[in-house]
Amino acid sequence: VWTMLLETDNDVRRPGAAAVSPPMRGLIPGPYEARLAVSTFQAGAATDLRQRTGPELAYTLSGDWELEYDGVSFTLKAHQGYFADPGVPHRLRNVGASPARVLSAQLAPAGQPFETRSADLPR
Repeated sequence: VWTMLLETDNDVRRPGAAAVSPPMRGLIPGPYEARLAVSTFQAGAATDLRQRTGPELAYTLSGDWELEYDGVSFTLKAHQGYFADPGVPHRLRNVGASPARVLSAQLAPAGQPFETRSADLPR
């Protein structure tokens, strides 16, 4: 998993800037569909364990979060984020005492769902 901080426009242009993603893994050739979503999670709320069919770039707008990525837990605060490779199981949980928001940009191969949920994942 790749975590990041939002940088200013000048910082992004510097060589080695943290806002530049690592090379994407697991991409398949062909057209992709894009989705941009803002979600609000109540205190204690979590996503199901899931894996994306394409890459996901998420940015926490507010709150305190726990990201479980491929079985490893990470803490995220507001204004941090992560990059999830396709096919890697992960879930996000609001560990704060108040509602929290996250912005997620996702790609999926055209005609495929954006994610596979835990019930469909191999055990």
